[in-house]
Amino acid sequence: MKSPLPGRTVFFFSFWVFLCAAALLAIPDLLLPLMGVDPAGAPVARIFGTVLLFLGYYYFRLGRDGRYRRFYLWSVQTRLSAVAITVVLVLLRFVPPLVLLLLAVDGIGALATLWALRRTHETDRGIDPGAGAQD
Repeated sequence: MKSPLPGRTVFFFSFWVFLCAAALLAIPDLLLPLMGVDPAGAPVARIFGTVLLFLGYYYFRLGRDGRYRRFYLWSVQTRLSAVAITVVLVLLRFVPPLVLLLLAVDGIGALATLWALRRTHETDRGIDPGAGAQD
Protein backbone atom coordinates (compact mmCIF):
# COMPACT_ATOMS: atom_id res chain seq x y z
CA MET A 1 0.00 0.00 0.00
CA LYS A 2 1.33 3.40 -0.94
CA SER A 3 1.19 5.74 2.02
CA PRO A 4 -0.73 9.00 1.57
CA LEU A 5 1.19 12.26 1.66
CA PRO A 6 0.89 12.95 5.42
CA GLY A 7 2.19 9.45 6.16
CA ARG A 8 5.12 9.94 3.80
CA THR A 9 6.15 13.15 5.57
CA VAL A 10 6.19 11.29 8.89
CA PHE A 11 8.00 8.34 7.29
CA PHE A 12 10.75 10.60 5.94
CA PHE A 13 10.96 12.44 9.26
CA SER A 14 11.76 9.10 10.89
CA PHE A 15 15.12 9.08 9.09
CA TRP A 16 16.05 12.39 10.75
CA VAL A 17 15.14 10.90 14.12
CA PHE A 18 17.20 7.78 13.32
CA LEU A 19 20.16 9.97 12.36
CA CYS A 20 19.96 11.92 15.62
CA ALA A 21 19.63 8.67 17.58
CA ALA A 22 22.64 7.14 15.85
CA ALA A 23 24.72 10.25 16.50
CA LEU A 24 23.83 10.26 20.20
CA LEU A 25 24.50 6.55 20.51
CA ALA A 26 27.77 6.52 18.55
CA ILE A 27 29.46 9.90 19.02
CA PRO A 28 27.99 11.79 21.97
CA ASP A 29 31.46 13.02 22.99
CA LEU A 30 31.66 15.01 19.75
CA LEU A 31 28.09 16.32 19.75
CA LEU A 32 27.63 17.31 23.37
CA PRO A 33 30.29 20.07 23.43
CA LEU A 34 28.69 21.60 20.30
CA MET A 35 25.49 21.95 22.29
CA GLY A 36 27.24 23.32 25.35
CA VAL A 37 26.97 20.08 27.32
CA ASP A 38 29.85 18.54 29.24
CA PRO A 39 30.97 15.31 27.51
CA ALA A 40 30.63 13.66 30.92
CA GLY A 41 26.93 13.55 30.08
CA ALA A 42 27.60 10.95 27.36
CA PRO A 43 25.92 8.06 29.23
CA VAL A 44 22.69 10.05 29.57
CA ALA A 45 22.99 11.14 25.92
CA ARG A 46 23.25 7.50 24.88
CA ILE A 47 20.10 6.67 26.86
CA PHE A 48 18.36 9.57 25.13
CA GLY A 49 19.68 8.22 21.81
CA THR A 50 18.02 4.91 22.59
CA VAL A 51 14.72 6.68 23.28
CA LEU A 52 15.06 8.53 19.96
CA LEU A 53 15.75 5.24 18.22
CA PHE A 54 12.44 3.86 19.50
CA LEU A 55 10.62 7.09 18.63
CA GLY A 56 12.07 6.91 15.12
CA TYR A 57 10.76 3.36 14.85
CA TYR A 58 7.23 4.59 15.65
CA TYR A 59 7.48 7.35 13.04
CA PHE A 60 8.86 4.86 10.51
CA ARG A 61 6.13 2.25 11.02
CA LEU A 62 3.19 4.65 11.38
CA GLY A 63 4.33 6.83 8.49
CA ARG A 64 4.82 3.85 6.23
CA ASP A 65 1.34 2.53 6.92
CA GLY A 66 -0.47 5.78 6.14
CA ARG A 67 -3.68 5.13 8.09
CA TYR A 68 -2.91 7.13 11.21
CA ARG A 69 -4.11 10.65 10.47
CA ARG A 70 -4.60 11.43 14.17
CA PHE A 71 -1.06 10.35 14.97
CA TYR A 72 0.24 12.59 12.17
CA LEU A 73 -1.66 15.53 13.66
CA TRP A 74 -0.35 14.71 17.14
CA SER A 75 3.17 14.58 15.73
CA VAL A 76 2.70 18.07 14.28
CA GLN A 77 1.58 19.32 17.68
CA THR A 78 4.48 17.76 19.58
CA ARG A 79 7.16 18.69 17.03
CA LEU A 80 6.04 22.33 16.92
CA SER A 81 5.81 22.35 20.72
CA ALA A 82 9.38 21.07 20.91
CA VAL A 83 10.51 23.99 18.74
CA ALA A 84 8.60 26.49 20.90
CA ILE A 85 9.98 25.06 24.13
CA THR A 86 13.51 25.11 22.72
CA VAL A 87 13.12 28.78 21.72
CA VAL A 88 12.15 29.56 25.31
CA LEU A 89 15.13 27.56 26.63
CA VAL A 90 17.46 29.48 24.30
CA LEU A 91 15.96 32.81 25.38
CA LEU A 92 16.46 31.82 29.01
CA ARG A 93 20.04 30.83 28.12
CA PHE A 94 19.56 27.26 29.32
CA VAL A 95 20.69 25.88 25.95
CA PRO A 96 22.88 27.39 23.22
CA PRO A 97 21.24 28.80 20.08
CA LEU A 98 22.88 26.08 17.97
CA VAL A 99 20.29 23.65 19.30
CA LEU A 100 17.67 25.59 17.33
CA LEU A 101 19.31 24.44 14.10
CA LEU A 102 18.60 20.84 15.04
CA LEU A 103 15.02 21.66 15.98
CA ALA A 104 14.54 23.59 12.74
CA VAL A 105 14.38 20.24 10.95
CA ASP A 106 11.62 19.16 13.33
CA GLY A 107 9.72 22.38 12.71
CA ILE A 108 10.03 22.18 8.93
CA GLY A 109 8.98 18.54 9.01
CA ALA A 110 5.98 19.36 11.21
CA LEU A 111 4.88 22.13 8.86
CA ALA A 112 5.23 19.76 5.89
CA THR A 113 3.04 17.21 7.67
CA LEU A 114 0.49 19.89 8.55
CA TRP A 115 0.40 21.07 4.93
CA ALA A 116 -0.04 17.46 3.76
CA LEU A 117 -2.83 16.86 6.26
CA ARG A 118 -4.69 19.95 5.10
CA ARG A 119 -4.16 19.12 1.46
CA THR A 120 -5.42 15.55 1.78
CA HIS A 121 -8.35 16.66 3.95
CA GLU A 122 -9.44 19.05 1.23
CA THR A 123 -9.01 16.34 -1.40
CA ASP A 124 -10.93 13.83 0.74
CA ARG A 125 -13.85 16.26 0.96
CA GLY A 126 -13.82 16.78 -2.81
CA ILE A 127 -12.26 20.24 -2.66
CA ASP A 128 -9.55 20.94 -5.18
CA PRO A 129 -6.65 22.40 -3.12
CA GLY A 130 -5.51 24.26 -6.22
CA ALA A 131 -8.89 25.82 -6.91
CA GLY A 132 -8.78 29.57 -7.07
CA ALA A 133 -5.01 29.65 -7.58
CA GLN A 134 -3.76 32.27 -9.98
CA ASP A 135 -1.96 30.99 -13.07
